[in-house]
Amino acid sequence: MKKTALDEDALLYQKRDERPDRERLRDMSFGEKLGFLKDYYLLPALVVLAVAAGVIYTVRTMTRPVKQPWIYIALINAVLDEETSEDLENRLTEFYQKEAEAAEDADLSSRDSANIEFPFDLDRYSDMMRFQTYAAAGQIDLILASEDVFAEQAGRGVLLNLEEVLSREELEEHEKSLLYTAGYNDELEDETEPDAAVGTGEILPYGVRIPENSILGSVTKTIENPVIGILPSTNHMEDAKACLRLLLKTE
Repeated sequence: MKKTALDEDALLYQKRDERPDRERLRDMSFGEKLGFLKDYYLLPALVVLAVAAGVIYTVRTMTRPVKQPWIYIALINAVLDEETSEDLENRLTEFYQKEAEAAEDADLSSRDSANIEFPFDLDRYSDMMRFQTYAAAGQIDLILASEDVFAEQAGRGVLLNLEEVLSREELEEHEKSLLYTAGYNDELEDETEPDAAVGTGEILPYGVRIPENSILGSVTKTIENPVIGILPSTNHMEDAKACLRLLLKTE
């Protein structure tokens, strides 16, 4: 009778990672975290969100027509007072309405506001999970943070390289307003050191510095050296680009 033997690389012999999810997530890149969350948590989270959204939709449609926001901006490790947050939302809403009217955008009637999402403290596990779940679902368009926090997130692969959305002429003209920082190094993902790939990638433009005299200028009173950038997973890419170009016009 012929003997058979399992290959050394067979699943039976592979070491399983028995660590809790929280510890495993700490050692993953942003892309790996999104994949992990999509595989294990996104569907249940979306089910819960869908049920909640269904309830809200039912209540709101009974009282007023439902409209979609122009854009979602997430505050990272920063807090704005209610007055400043409301002022920013109103300013952005007015801007997008004028843009849509000038372009005779038929979508204008179904959208009503710009939303600045409650702050995400990424040093807290619950906030990190909430942020990554929203990002994976494309529910966050831009993030706003202090320069040091923003650079850290760029180093973790969270943000879009602005060379993909701005022209060469725009990049050259507004070079001083752009934040160039080291991104995530995909080539070092498999290194044994967990953070080997973080902040060791190519230095690229990931954010736009917010001028005091801009539409978002009031954040400079509470956030030191504020920077804003686009998430690759945004569902409103054109509106996100319009926001950045608006800031660059008022540098």
